[in-house]
Amino acid sequence: MYLDLIFFLFAVNCLSQLQEHPTDAAWCALKKILRYLKGTAKMKINYKKCNLYDSDLSLYVDADWVSNSNDRKSISGYLIMFCNNPILWCVNKQKCIALSSTEAEIIALSKGVQDLLWIKGIASEIVCVKNLIVYEDNQSCIKCIANENNFGRMKHIDIKLKFIRDIVSRNKIKIEYISTGNQIADMLTKALPKTKFCELLKLCNFKI
Repeated sequence: MYLDLIFFLFAVNCLSQLQEHPTDAAWCALKKILRYLKGTAKMKINYKKCNLYDSDLSLYVDADWVSNSNDRKSISGYLIMFCNNPILWCVNKQKCIALSSTEAEIIALSKGVQDLLWIKGIASEIVCVKNLIVYEDNQSCIKCIANENNFGRMKHIDIKLKFIRDIVSRNKIKIEYISTGNQIADMLTKALPKTKFCELLKLCNFKI
């Protein structure tokens, strides 16, 4: 279960892609992860109380476009917060090659929104979920979703794009821009400097 922790997901995802053909460098990286695990054994998430009758679900989503030089497939990462408490997070390699950073973001957003709606269905049995807010730092992606005529170069991801537009048009979710500096999902898709990494962990209520 410790390998599912937010701050391990990106590294574990990278190493898992080398299982069939492990290298000496991968072995060194694995040992480094184990040392980091030992040093962060007491790190924990401080879950805060929330108003059961007025609660929000938030989705932070990001994609690292064509980061893998071997196959040029992008990495998707998203994190769902309930009353500003992290409850679900995911990192995976996209199955198709995105031709732009906007396409990569839409692919990641589509998967993240599906999980957001699933979590909302579960949470609604217990609490009153007021808003579903999606935080996206790619302004081109946001504009593409808002402009229904802008689809000529994205026909191969047309279903994902139309799915998001449909959910937005029915006011099931609201997409808001967030600066890259505050995009929590950024730590799920790429290696970050220690200072920045710790800042994002604190936004997830991690006690460091």
